[in-house]
Amino acid sequence: MRMRKLTPLIVGLTAVALVAGCGSSGTADAKGSGGAAGQTLTIGMPNGSQTNNSNPFMNTSSAQSLGYAWMIYEPLAQVNAVRPADDPTPWLASEWTWNEDFTSLTLTVRDGVTWQDGKDLTADDVAYSFTIRKDNPALNADALPYGEITTADNTVTVTFTASQFVNQTKVLNLFVVPKHIWSAIADPTTDLNQKPVGTGPYTLKTWTPQAATLTPNDAYWGGKPPVPELRYTSYNDNNALTTALVNGDAQWGWTFIPDFENVYVAKDPDHNAYWYPAGLGIDVLYLNNETAPFNDVAVRQAVNLVIDREQIHTQATSSVCRSAHNRWLQFEARDVLWQGA
Repeated sequence: MRMRKLTPLIVGLTAVALVAGCGSSGTADAKGSGGAAGQTLTIGMPNGSQTNNSNPFMNTSSAQSLGYAWMIYEPLAQVNAVRPADDPTPWLASEWTWNEDFTSLTLTVRDGVTWQDGKDLTADDVAYSFTIRKDNPALNADALPYGEITTADNTVTVTFTASQFVNQTKVLNLFVVPKHIWSAIADPTTDLNQKPVGTGPYTLKTWTPQAATLTPNDAYWGGKPPVPELRYTSYNDNNALTTALVNGDAQWGWTFIPDFENVYVAKDPDHNAYWYPAGLGIDVLYLNNETAPFNDVAVRQAVNLVIDREQIHTQATSSVCRSAHNRWLQFEARDVLWQGA
């Protein structure tokens, strides 16, 4: 089975991901919204018609599919997914300390942060954001082994039943939700959360099956957002989004474009750009080594030998992957691991 992890917030993924700048002709205007040129940034995804679901915990929600969840909800710390070895940047947690064996984390909650409904962010909110994951395994996407979760003034201490040395960034990158809202939700695993409230720089203004429009949070603790309006638009497929990017109807997006240098960049080389950081879009083939025939290491080795990586490069990715780190075919088993481009 091949799995691809998408990161819509960053909107820059594999070698075929595009980050488009505003066109020289001023096409980044607020079409249909009455705004002046340059006021709306349109972020495109080729994900088809959406369902009105802004639950940030659900991978299938519109908020996750299009990426606008991360303009509304914020993490304890910002983690650079392209450079995971970099120190996280303090965010809703102003500082933190781990104990010696990384089984306990103490966080200091940032002062002066308010939820978009005007209530203050508190240590109880942060503690609850851990508790909701502990109490609902379906929300604990990283399978973190939570222990006790306690508060004292503006600090939160979270313990774990095993060392989290290798999971430090996963813990710190968890987003925070308001306890006064989510504690009243009967089933957080299925709730549609159609009026999301976070601490982030933007709030949800309007929603349709084709687009979600966000406007600045005037009380944002980090200052005034520089873009007056964000429009997360879901196009029917890659071709539709490609057309929008080429025409300037969308200025930022993720999509697969064969021969992207001619189809996209060459149309406006001064402004049309792309970014393909390693690690944000990885094709992975996992073999179940618990059942036959893949419980036999010789079979797994044979499969590894017969994979035609050149065909994957030329056919599946249209020869756009220029270097080995941009595309991986990974076989992972308990006793053997191969990686190859």
